[in-house]
Amino acid sequence: MSVIVSSVPKDKVARRLILAWENASPVSGDWIGLFDKEPAIGSEPLYVVQPQALSGWVETDSHETPSPSQDLGYTKKCLGFWAAYVSGDSILASSCLQTEPTWMSDMESELSPLLLRQIFLPGTHDTGSFQEYDPSTENNLLIKYTITQVRTSRYGQ
Repeated sequence: MSVIVSSVPKDKVARRLILAWENASPVSGDWIGLFDKEPAIGSEPLYVVQPQALSGWVETDSHETPSPSQDLGYTKKCLGFWAAYVSGDSILASSCLQTEPTWMSDMESELSPLLLRQIFLPGTHDTGSFQEYDPSTENNLLIKYTITQVRTSRYGQ
């Protein structure tokens, strides 16, 4: 259960919020809600979706977040939105949209045995963009300037 900020901007500032869930066992009447405060039974959600599958996501239609205007610091903090999975009169899971400034040190035991080229770093410039080199596209400006990674991990091993 999570709240995610969409990577596609609605305008130059705001980005829509996405509700995502995994490994749910939805039954009739279950719902997932977006909240603007920590959810409790009886809290009024901003947005509701009925899960139809074990895992999924939905982009909210009118709820968005602007880019932070202040320094967020180096401690985890919630940014004003929560998601909750509700079944009957119970909240089965919830989480907030939060910063993760120490994720690399939090995962030191998992990351330390890896080489830098084995780690996918989300949020870095053009992370994951890749295309095998095709000499026939050399003069295509769109391709030339949108795909910036042309080497797989097999190079430099």
